[in-house]
Amino acid sequence: MNGLHLLVQGYLEHRLEPAEVTRVLRDLPQLIGMTIVSGPHVFDHSGIVVIAESHISIHWLGDACWVDVFSCKEFDPTVATRFIQERLHFRHVVETRVITRGPVDVRTPALV
Repeated sequence: MNGLHLLVQGYLEHRLEPAEVTRVLRDLPQLIGMTIVSGPHVFDHSGIVVIAESHISIHWLGDACWVDVFSCKEFDPTVATRFIQERLHFRHVVETRVITRGPVDVRTPALV
């Protein structure tokens, strides 16, 4: 089983309100074909939604923002990135990265 991990980080046009984060965490899974199993759960500077396929999280402090979308089911990272940038009102994206994560080999010792 492989996973896709999308990371978006940058600076926002304005300070995020919990209601905005809740809407993004509620709407993004549907847009990319995922199933919510818990949440969205939003706290002071972070929010998460657990999806059947893994999770989506948003962390922010002031105007800095970090978003992670991890799923063992394929999705279109371009669609997700565009949605994230538009709905969270990014004024500057520092980095967008897509990582393909493969299966874990339990015979290989973990790095410490």
